[in-house]
Formats: sequence, structure tokens, C-alpha cells
Amino acid sequence: VERLTQEVLVLREKVAIAESQGQEATGNRRQQQLLLMLEGLVAERNRLNEALQAERQLYGSLVKFHTHPD
Repeated sequence: VERLTQEVLVLREKVAIAESQGQEATGNRRQQQLLLMLEGLVAERNRLNEALQAERQLYGSLVKFHTHPD
């Protein structure tokens, strides 16, 4: 999750730099590609966060079961 967050920040920086430079059509195409990659990374981060939350709940349930088996 930390790695993906770092990648998202890097891509955001690249998009901001591309916008500030006012690149032409090829730059716009590259910017669109970066935005799509950014959206994909954000979606992946969200899925990983959901999986992590589910694992935490499962772990909590297992701990609770082992400490109170009745």
C-alpha cells in the first residue's frame, strides 16, 4: 500500500509538470496515459485497503476465538 501511494504521488507530480509545461498533442496523449495509470493505481490501492481491512477483521476474530473459545 505504501509503495502504491508513493507511485501515485510520483505520477501526480509528473502530470503537474506536464500541465505546467503546456505540452502539445503528444504531451497531452502522455498526460492522458499517466492519468489512466494513476486511476488504475488508485483503484488497486483501494482494493488492497479493502483486502487489508478484511484480513484485520479475520485476524481479530481469530484472536478473539482463541482467547475465548466458548
